[in-house]
Amino acid sequence: MEIVLERGTSCAQLTTQPPSKKYIHLTKLLDHRQSSMLFQLHTGHISLNHHLFYICKSESPSCPHCRGIIVEMVKHFLLDCPYYRKERHILQCKLCHNAGSLSFLLNNPAAVIPLLKFVYSTGHFKTFFSKDNKDKIYTNARNIAELHASAAAFEASLNPTLNRR
Repeated sequence: MEIVLERGTSCAQLTTQPPSKKYIHLTKLLDHRQSSMLFQLHTGHISLNHHLFYICKSESPSCPHCRGIIVEMVKHFLLDCPYYRKERHILQCKLCHNAGSLSFLLNNPAAVIPLLKFVYSTGHFKTFFSKDNKDKIYTNARNIAELHASAAAFEASLNPTLNRR
């Protein structure tokens, strides 16, 4: 028996069972936005070109950073895309050898926060993350950039005559 759903049907209508204890444990420390990002990574229904092409919102399913050779899917984005090599290195330093496993990244509670920091640091989902400071996921790159910006502002405030030239 096949269940046919109309477009826009809520997931809540698919099952009356509550989320599994494993998923609740995985997301218990996350806010709604972070839980949503994790769920989208799990399902592949996320604004990567593979999914956007499927729903006719992108001209190509290819990764924009890989010269159109590779399809931009969750696995490619998290594990393989050379464009995010620096961000991935930070993730690998945090999680050691386990960072190469998609299953570990998406299902282990110890990997959730580092994974979300990786996703945020790539800047790929800028519209997804809020611009409000309380909602930002702080990363080393963000901290360094903020330190540089505040140092530049402090230096500018010390020498107002230099700015007039």
